[in-house]
Amino acid sequence: MSTEVNTNQQQNAKPDKTKLYAVIITAIIIIGFFAFGMFLLRDRGTEEEHPTFVENVTAAQLTVNDYLSSPSTAKYSMYEDDWDIVITDKKVKMESFVDSQNGLGATVRTEFLVIITWDDTYENFKINTVELDGKRVLG
Repeated sequence: MSTEVNTNQQQNAKPDKTKLYAVIITAIIIIGFFAFGMFLLRDRGTEEEHPTFVENVTAAQLTVNDYLSSPSTAKYSMYEDDWDIVITDKKVKMESFVDSQNGLGATVRTEFLVIITWDDTYENFKINTVELDGKRVLG
């Protein structure tokens, strides 16, 4: 009979170890998520967040679209090599091109230059200069 008791005790001990491992693993996962969240939030708000390439390009596209005959047909390059971007403090000078339809429906390529200035929070921008094919249309 003592053999049966030992076997039952060993079977009962295994689920306790499994529960313990599950609790330990769950705790490690929770601590890991907490640590990862703290890593993402560290120093947030202490440094100015400058606009990214995409934000600058989007600002230029929105600006140029105002001067196109058919802005819905506009196709801009998303390759960084096709964009000449110079950033000085909060002022950004961008040069590139756009393919869009003119008033007659023909697709034409227009080279443009846009200079914008971001506000102190880098959330809003002001258009300083717009040139299309070398002709200044604003600024």
